[in-house]
Amino acid sequence: MKAKIYLSHNCEAHKKELEQAREFQLSLIPDNPPKDIAYDVHSFMKTSMEVGGDYYDYFKNNDDLFIVCGDATGHGLNAGMMVSITKAGLYGLELDQPNESLVKLNQAIKAIDLGKMRMSLNIAKFQNSKVTLSSAGMPPAYYFDSQKNEIEEILVPGLPLGSVKNADYDLFNFKSRKMKLNTIKEGEMFVIGNRFAHCLHMEEGQEVLYARYC
Repeated sequence: MKAKIYLSHNCEAHKKELEQAREFQLSLIPDNPPKDIAYDVHSFMKTSMEVGGDYYDYFKNNDDLFIVCGDATGHGLNAGMMVSITKAGLYGLELDQPNESLVKLNQAIKAIDLGKMRMSLNIAKFQNSKVTLSSAGMPPAYYFDSQKNEIEEILVPGLPLGSVKNADYDLFNFKSRKMKLNTIKEGEMFVIGNRFAHCLHMEEGQEVLYARYC
């Protein structure tokens, strides 16, 4: 009987610790996008019961809006710790070019040496309706043109943060593309997220985030 009581006590303590860690993880996610921006921004994340590595955030630098969306490898406390490190690193950066920010973040995470832990992350910069995007191991983003009723897949290659110390990251810039429209305008949509096919079914631990110019 004593053994059963001891095991039950340990289980309840562990469950409480996980719930506290999950609440801390959710506290890292903003409730709303920044005010006074020229974009209609919506986000969604459905978490699992355990601590996961899903993360999105918003940052402003003068009139520029930065949207980040990422996913740490695995689940549990280690994934939550990786998200915390990433968020702290982003707040410590003076965000400008998304690819340069990823380089600095990657160097910081690699220096901490978290073993096999990795962080996939997108950083999108919205400046006067122009968009630049860089990616560290995230799925493609999508650009929807309502006038043409077309969707363009935007895959920016890059290793997850923490993989290689001197990793470089590419920069997607609408102006450098052979597109007739190089800005986000009314009726157009830019979507970044993680595992969109699963998001459509609202499965656990996925998120969708998009910005539409007003």
